Amino acid sequence: GVIGFHMQIYNRWGELLFDTVDNSKGWDGYYKGRICPPDVYIYKIDFKFIDGREVMKFGDIALIR
Repeated sequence: GVIGFHMQIYNRWGELLFDTVDNSKGWDGYYKGRICPPDVYIYKIDFKFIDGREVMKFGDIALIR
């Protein structure tokens, strides 16, 4: 029942690296055509459900090469 989706990935300085509303797309670890270094990155995902509920999830992910 998800009718809305918005995902963002940020680096440790708050710079937006990835932004999508397509739930079939994921972040591939690239920014502006260049591979990102191994580090900890922040994700924020907003969901909107068919029943009107809105949920925001956020946390961190480790990019390992």
